[in-house]
Amino acid sequence: MSSERIPPFPEDVRVLIVERYCPPEIRNQILLSASNRACLIRPYIGRRRTYGTAMNARSRFRGFSLQNYPLHLDQMVELGIPSTHIERYAAMMGEALATLHWLGEIDGNDVEFVLAPPPRNDDCTTTVTNVLGEHTLWILDFDLCRSMAMDLEGVKQAANAFCRNDPFYPRPHTDQWIAFSRQYLQTSADLAHSFHEDEAESRLGLARKFIELLETKK
Repeated sequence: MSSERIPPFPEDVRVLIVERYCPPEIRNQILLSASNRACLIRPYIGRRRTYGTAMNARSRFRGFSLQNYPLHLDQMVELGIPSTHIERYAAMMGEALATLHWLGEIDGNDVEFVLAPPPRNDDCTTTVTNVLGEHTLWILDFDLCRSMAMDLEGVKQAANAFCRNDPFYPRPHTDQWIAFSRQYLQTSADLAHSFHEDEAESRLGLARKFIELLETKK
């Protein structure tokens, strides 16, 4: 993994989000605000808006910001983002988390994901193009990640970190979960091949246990 600046969405995406979800009385203020020029979108695949979250989002007292704007699953559908693209976001999250677990040996605690344009001058193979234009999934904020043991206790630690995080990840037993878990296990298997056979089999078993814990968690 490499570290670089995440480019913001262009003006047309800012306008789309503001016109669709910002209270009318503050739309111009938001669009003209310098602090709202850096538009990044937090993909909350694991949550649909409830009446309460929708009202909070529209409250002028809570404010409205295009910086790390939380886009819930139902909003993605409202905007016309294809289900296959949402599943692709989920799969990219699965790949990223498996890489943290079985290559980085860290639990992924409190990491964040944002949708944003792909890196400039880079042949990005994970680019998606839809109503949000050309973009990809970025991962950031590793400050609170902790080392995890390569055993069952480490897997439980990682599962707890998953459940405590903001609702980026899909919930079990959904179409998005199938995409996430399938890619998580595939990436885990790919990474395991770099280890000795016994260690590879152990890590792949732990990866399966991670998915099992989440699918059976109350």
